[in-house]
Amino acid sequence: MKKFIKFSAPFFILCMFFQVACTTTSNESHRTLQDTQIQFEQEAPFRQGTLDNGMSYVIRENGEPKNRIQLRLVVKAGSCMEDDDQKGVAHFVEHLCFNGTEHFKKSAIVDYFESIGMKYGPEINAYTDYEQTVYMMEIPADNPEILRTSLMILRDWACAVSFEEEAIDKERGIITEEWRYRTQTLGGRMDTFETPIYLRGSRFEERPVLGDMNIIKKVSRKRIIDFYKKWYRPEFMSVIAIGDINANVLEDAVKDIMKTVPASKDKIKLPEYTVPLPQKKTIDIMRDREITIDEIYIVMRKSNNLRVEDYYAWVYFRDIFNLRCFEKTKALNSEWINAKIGTRTETNQTSFYFMQINPKKGRFTEGFKTFLEELDLFLKSGPTESELAREKESLNLLLSQNYKNMENYSSKSFTNNMVNHTVSGSSILSPNDENFKAELDVVNKMTVEKVRDFALKYFGDRGTTMLLFTPENNKLPSESEIMDVWKNYKGQSKSTQEAVPASSAEDYTLMPKPQKKAKIKETKKIKEVGATQYTFENGIKCIFKKTDFKNDFIVLYAVSMGGYFQHDGQEKASASASREYAVFSGAGGKTNAQITKVVQGKRMQFGIGMDRTMAYFDATSNSENIEQTLQLINMNIRAPQFTDDAWKQVMDDFKQSAAGYGSKASQIYEEKINDLLYGKSPYYAPINNEFVSKMNQKNAERIYRERFADADAFCFIFVGDFDEKKLLDLCAHYIGTLETDGKHDEPNWVHIPFPAKSQTITVSKGDEKMGNIYMCFGGELAEEKDSEKNFMESLIIKQLAAYLNIRLRDVIREEKSGTYTVNTTGNISGWPEREYKVDISFTCEPKRLEELRQEVIKTINEMKAGKISEDIITKLRESFIRETESSLRDNYWWANRLLTEVWSETEPSWFTKNYNKIAREWITSENILEAAKKYLDTNRIVTAYLKPEHN
Repeated sequence: MKKFIKFSAPFFILCMFFQVACTTTSNESHRTLQDTQIQFEQEAPFRQGTLDNGMSYVIRENGEPKNRIQLRLVVKAGSCMEDDDQKGVAHFVEHLCFNGTEHFKKSAIVDYFESIGMKYGPEINAYTDYEQTVYMMEIPADNPEILRTSLMILRDWACAVSFEEEAIDKERGIITEEWRYRTQTLGGRMDTFETPIYLRGSRFEERPVLGDMNIIKKVSRKRIIDFYKKWYRPEFMSVIAIGDINANVLEDAVKDIMKTVPASKDKIKLPEYTVPLPQKKTIDIMRDREITIDEIYIVMRKSNNLRVEDYYAWVYFRDIFNLRCFEKTKALNSEWINAKIGTRTETNQTSFYFMQINPKKGRFTEGFKTFLEELDLFLKSGPTESELAREKESLNLLLSQNYKNMENYSSKSFTNNMVNHTVSGSSILSPNDENFKAELDVVNKMTVEKVRDFALKYFGDRGTTMLLFTPENNKLPSESEIMDVWKNYKGQSKSTQEAVPASSAEDYTLMPKPQKKAKIKETKKIKEVGATQYTFENGIKCIFKKTDFKNDFIVLYAVSMGGYFQHDGQEKASASASREYAVFSGAGGKTNAQITKVVQGKRMQFGIGMDRTMAYFDATSNSENIEQTLQLINMNIRAPQFTDDAWKQVMDDFKQSAAGYGSKASQIYEEKINDLLYGKSPYYAPINNEFVSKMNQKNAERIYRERFADADAFCFIFVGDFDEKKLLDLCAHYIGTLETDGKHDEPNWVHIPFPAKSQTITVSKGDEKMGNIYMCFGGELAEEKDSEKNFMESLIIKQLAAYLNIRLRDVIREEKSGTYTVNTTGNISGWPEREYKVDISFTCEPKRLEELRQEVIKTINEMKAGKISEDIITKLRESFIRETESSLRDNYWWANRLLTEVWSETEPSWFTKNYNKIAREWITSENILEAAKKYLDTNRIVTAYLKPEHN
C-alpha cells in the first residue's frame, strides 16, 4: 500500500547546513563596484533614455525567466522629503496608489493583477524608503494588452492617484496595523532602537519611514496631496522594464504610455542628505524582557562604492575571519555563542561594517576580549597563505559559476540592480567576458598584505558605535569598564602560526574514491517527467533529470522515509539533537572543522535534516564539487562518528537556547496552541529546560544510525545541468558501493485526534500593543489509496485556503482596517487514515480580537451558504497556471515533483504536463463550496488569542 505523505516544498530549507561560517555572494548578484579599469558601460542589451517630460527609462530584453517582464516605477521621494506635519505621508501615498487612480477605481488594480495570475505581495508590491518609493510588478509577457495595462497603472501612479476620502480613512487603520505588525515585536523594538543610532545627527534619524501614527491618524487629504504633487515629478522618476520580450516593443510601449505623464510646471532641486561621521566612541544599551542572550554590536561607516580590489579584499577578510570565528564557536570551551563581521546598508549613500559578538551567559567580558584578540591577530598578520589559497579557490568557483550563467541571469536580478543604480548612482559590473576576466584577475592577484591592509584601514579603530542588547535584569559590566576593554584591551601577543595551525593536505580532502564501482541493475525511463531512474546492484535508486534553467548547477535530495515519528515520543528530544551531534562530530575520520574548510573552499551547500516522516540530505552542487558532495553523503551514511566533545558542544548550545525559553510571548503562545492541537504530545514539546534534560547521548547516536545508516532506504534525486555519464559514474563509486541489507522500517505516522469540540485559549503576556489571533479547523479523513484522488483533495484544500486569504484580506484588512496581513494555510497529511488542517492567523489591535474573529466566522458561513465569488475562482485558476508555469523552470520544484510523483507515487505522474486541466476542472466554485462545507466546521475550531499583559 502506498503511503500518503505531506511533503513541505521545498523541504531543503529545514536542514542544518555545514556552511555557516562564510557569507556567500548570490550567483545572480551584480556587484555595485567602481574601479578605474572596470566600469559600467552602455551595452547593447541596455537601452536608456529620457522622455520629453523628464522621466527616464531603462529597457533590456532578457529571456530568463521565460514569459515574464519586470516593471519598476522608481520615485526619488521618500520619508526624508516630508515636512514635520507629514511624517509617514510618503508611505501613506504608496498605500493609496493601490486604492484608486484615474483609470482604475478603488480595488481595481489588485483585482486586475490577480485576475491575470499575479499575486498581490510576491509579484505586485511597493516599498517606501528614506529617499525613494519603488513600485514593483512582475507580469506575463505573452499578452500585449497586459503590458499596456500594467504600464498605464504605472502612469497613473506617477500622476493620477485619486486620494478619495473614503480610501484615506480606511488606509489610516491599515497603516496603523502595519506599524503594529512591524514594531510591536522584539525585532521591531530592536530596529526602532538601533536605526536612529546609526543615523544619529541626520535627517534620516528624524524621518522613520512608517512615520508618526498620531500624524497618520489625522493628517488631512490636502497635506497628502501636497506631498504627492511636490515630489511625484517625472524628472524624479524612472521606469525600468526588463523581460522576455522584444526590446523594441517594450521601449515603444514605455514611451507611448509614459509620455502622457504631464511635465512639471516648475523645477525644484532634489535634496541630498548625509549621515555625519561619529567623532567619538559611544555605547547605547537596550534592555528587554524578551532578549535572552547578550549581544555586542559595533558598527563603523563605510563607503557604498568600493573599487573592485577593495571589495574583494573585504570578501577575503570577511570569509576568512568568520571561518576562524566559527571554528572557535564550535570549540569545546568557546567564550561565545556566535561571532562574525559583515555589512549593512541604511541609506543610498550610507553603509556600515559591523562586528557582532554574542558572549555566553556570564562570560560577557571574556567573550568580548576573545573577539578583540582574534581581530587584533588578523590586523597584525592578516590571513595565512593556506587560508588565502582556500578562499581564492572558493572565489574562483563562484566567478566561474557566474560566468557560465551569464545568459541565465534573471530579469529580477537585473531590475533590482538597476533600481540601486538609479537611486544611488552605484556602478554595475555587467556580466560579460571582459569583466569576468578582470574580476578573476583581481581575485587571483590578492595577497596577504592587501587583505590585512584593508582590514586595518576599516577595522583598525575597532569601530565607533556600540549597541548592547541584553536581558531586562541582566547585570553587565559598567559602561566605563566596557569602554576601557573596547579601547585599550590587548591580549597576549600570538603569532599567526600559533593561533591558526597550518593546513595540511588532509584539510582539503574528504575521502579517497572507492576502488570498487557498482553495476547498474535496472534503467527505467520516466517519460512523463523527462527523468531516468537507475537502480544499482545494492538496491539504491538514483533519479536523474537534466534541465537547462541554470548552467552547471545541480540540486540533490537524498531522502529516506521515516523521521522522528519512528521513535517513542520520549525520544523526540534525543532525535532533535541527533543531527547536530553527528555534524559536530564529523564523519569518515574527518573533524567538523576539516569538513567545514572543504565545504567553504568548494563553495558547497550541504545539509542534513530530519522531520516527522523523513530523514534527508540536501545539497546544491556543480561540476567542480559534486564529487565532494557525494563523498559527504557517503561518509555520513557509511562512517558517522560520535565524540564526547561534540556532545558537550551540542548540549551547551541547546542549554543556552533553552535557558531563555518563556521570555518571549510568542513562545508561550505557540506552546499553548500546540497543547490544544496535540494534547501536550512530546513530539510537539517546546525546547525548554525540561526538553533538553531528556536528551541522551547514546539515544541520539542510535537514532541517527537508525535513520541515516540504512543506505538502501534512501532515494537519490539529481536535477540540473550535469554530464549524466560522469555523474552516473560517480554515483556508481560513492552510492552504489554503500552496504545495504534490504531491511528497513516501514514509515510510521503518529495520529493525534483533532479536538472534537471548539476550544479557546487566551495567553496574556508581553507589553506589545498588539494582539494575535490563531484559528484552526481540523479533523480526520478516511484512508485514500488512489493517489489522484488524494492529490486532488490536497490541492483543493490549498485552494480553499488561498480563497480564504483573498476573501479575508478584503474583509479584515480592506473593509475593517483591522490588520496588515492575513495568513492562511490548508493541508492534508498522514496515513493510512489522513487528517486535515486549515489555519488562519493575523495580528490586530488587542481590543478587536473577538470582533474580528466573528468577522472570520461570518465570512466562512457566507461561503458555506453558497456565496462563492467567481472572480476569486478566476484569480485562483490564473494564479495556479502562472505559478506552475514558472515552477516548471525551477530545479528545486522539479526535485520535489520527482519525490512525490516518481519515488513515493503520492501524486499523479501526469500532473506536470496537464496543470491547465487541473485549473479548469478542479479549481471550481463547486469544489471550493464543497471543501468549505467539509473542512470549515465552525463548531470545531481551535482558537488562540495573544494579548499584552496590560491592556
